[in-house]
Parts: sequence; C-alpha cells; structure tokens
Amino acid sequence: MRPREIRSGYDGMSAPKNHRIYGQFGRGEQPHRANCLYEARDPCEVAAAGGRFAPDEGDSMLFAPLLLLFGSAQTGGVGPIEVTATTIDIAGVGHKATLPCKGRTVIVAGSGHVVRLTGTCAAIDISGTGNKVSVNLAPGGALVVAGSDQDVRYFSSDEIRRDVSGVDNRVERADTPLD
Repeated sequence: MRPREIRSGYDGMSAPKNHRIYGQFGRGEQPHRANCLYEARDPCEVAAAGGRFAPDEGDSMLFAPLLLLFGSAQTGGVGPIEVTATTIDIAGVGHKATLPCKGRTVIVAGSGHVVRLTGTCAAIDISGTGNKVSVNLAPGGALVVAGSDQDVRYFSSDEIRRDVSGVDNRVERADTPLD
C-alpha cells in the first residue's frame, strides 16, 4: 500500500517544516486504509485552525487521533517523525514529544530533541547532538548512544546491551520505571 501524502503551508520562500505522521487516519468510508502518511507543516497549526486539516476538497484529518497516537502534541520541531508498527524514527531538530513505544525500536537522529518514551521499547539508537531522551527498555534490549552531549535516562528490569561512544554523553540507569 502506498502512503497518501498531504502537504500544506509551504510558501516556496522558506525551508519547509514538514512532519510525517503515520496512523489510522483516512475517511470513514475507507477503514481499510490503516497506515496513511500525512505530511503537515506543523501539527500544532492544525489544532489552532479548529482541529481539521483539509487541503483537498473532501479530504480531512481529525487532530484528536494524532494526540492519541503521540500522547502529546509535538512543538517547535523541524523534520520528520515516522511511526510504524515496528519503529519510531525521529529526525531533524528540536522535537519535543511524548510517544508510546509499545515494543517498537526507536531511532533518534539530529539535535535538540526532548523525547519521553512511554511503555517499553525493544531498542533505541540515539545519534547527533544535545538530545534528551527517557526510555524504558525491554530486558536484553539495546541502547546505542553516539554523537555528543546526549542526555539519556533509561530503565530496564534486567540487563541490556549498551554501546556508548562520542563526547560528553551522559547515560543514567533509573531504579524505577520512567512511566
């Protein structure tokens, strides 16, 4: 199935600030379209505009399912956040988000992200600079941290595989789950 793409808000003068959001959206008469890709300049603009985003006649996206998918609205970030059944991929600069992990593998790349992952993640790979991440990892999961000035706090009920490289990275194991 090819994702459906929606774009808005690009004026051709400045760099586009697009966010890719996967989820169970689509028109009610097409419930089989489960993993559509929506690309919007800023999801917060959608909420400010009354909660509906309708770039084409007859197409719309309710903002409420987006909040349920992410657990909170993302603010101020540039670059994509892609969520599939098996992965969460956060890239770009400055995303601030709380996301439900649900056993997924997480990739955080870029700089200045503040990410709180709820539930338990299978593995996480963090690269770039200046990211702050809190995560619960499954026993035997992998924590890979590279780059510089990363601040990572994690919990696991058993041992995990850790691979930390780079400069001035801080990785702290919590005594209790971070949810």
